[in-house]
Amino acid sequence: MTAETASSFARILNVFSAAGPIAFSQWGQNSAREVSVIQLDKDYNDRVTYPLSSVTKQLTYPMPTFAERVENLSYMSATIDIVFVSIAAGGIAFSVVLAGFVFKFRQRKILVASSPLFLQLILAGTILMYLSVFAWVTESQTVACHMRFWLLGMGFVICFGALFAKTFRVMRIFGSKSLAVFRISNLYLLIGMSVFVLGEAVLLAIWSGTSDPHSYTYIPDPDRPIYNEWKCMSKNNNRVMLILLLIYNFGIALAAVWVSWKVWSIKAKMYNESRPIAFAMYNMISFGILGTALQLSNALTPTAMFAVRSVCIILSTFVTVLVLFGPKVAHFIGTTGKDYAALTGPTTTATTTTANTRSADKSGNNHNNSSSKHGPGSTDSIGSAGTDDVLYWRGRYDDINAKYKKMRKEMMLLERELQLYHEQDF
Repeated sequence: MTAETASSFARILNVFSAAGPIAFSQWGQNSAREVSVIQLDKDYNDRVTYPLSSVTKQLTYPMPTFAERVENLSYMSATIDIVFVSIAAGGIAFSVVLAGFVFKFRQRKILVASSPLFLQLILAGTILMYLSVFAWVTESQTVACHMRFWLLGMGFVICFGALFAKTFRVMRIFGSKSLAVFRISNLYLLIGMSVFVLGEAVLLAIWSGTSDPHSYTYIPDPDRPIYNEWKCMSKNNNRVMLILLLIYNFGIALAAVWVSWKVWSIKAKMYNESRPIAFAMYNMISFGILGTALQLSNALTPTAMFAVRSVCIILSTFVTVLVLFGPKVAHFIGTTGKDYAALTGPTTTATTTTANTRSADKSGNNHNNSSSKHGPGSTDSIGSAGTDDVLYWRGRYDDINAKYKKMRKEMMLLERELQLYHEQDF
């Protein structure tokens, strides 16, 4: 066959196919569109057999399916997101139920002693911490990128700021050595607590302004948009601001530990919450250190980090609520909702009368013993003013003085409890 005949034959074979036009040169080679031919070798490895130029080209193999070519970005689409968000929603429901319990029985002594207003603020803080899980999901938009640290930080400060405020009042009242009655109102404590909250808000505002957290689309495979993800990204100073926020929150935690230590020796158990506070702080600090270390180290994948972070937030918050409110609910159930006698004037009078009765009884016994010792038939009369008489009356004086100091201390404690009982208004 001559070259002219071969060229004419090749032009006749120029056809259109699903891969495009197929044409052959005069030498019988594909000159219009190269269709890569891939075959398996004996080791089941993909090999390009034709054309040889395809070896150096970027090939998409296997070809993406039509479902993989559609981008499907949506909030909380992963199963792990739904699982942990559902658990956090259960924690929120539990805090709401406790808030209703505190509101309904706010006049009960066990709740009045713990300041119902600040108990409600503690529960509000725990709800914000639970809500932060909704912003930490694996796919988040820009609003969630900002709200992550705002919800977690403000929730922590409100929760433990309220805990510090109500414990500070107990410390000041029971720690006073004077019998003078002074007032520490809820408004005064709220002003002090607002300083903590304002400091946290300023630091978070600086973090939002300087770090500029925003969402971007992460594309792991350009040919398969189905795998695209939303991720949060911040500027380089993100870690610096996070460390400053951690130091500030750790300082608030230390303040709560300090006031709990100061009220450790108070004998009125209803007002002494030092042990629950200490355990709550130990629990919160432990989970906080674990979560922060893993967050800064980038040792886990985003999905695994979300799971660990969610466990730390949910578990630490739930344990805090449980240790602070569990004893109150248990006390309420154990007493079938009935209060003990109110701390009013009759209680004080009854206590004083009981103490006086015991003192009089002991004095009467001592007097009888004295009469038998120094009576008319005794060789040592009271009027003899001997050494034994001086020691006897000195002992009597010391005994009465000790009882007076003890009664004075008991009255001071009752005054403090009565003051706390009536200091729930603004």
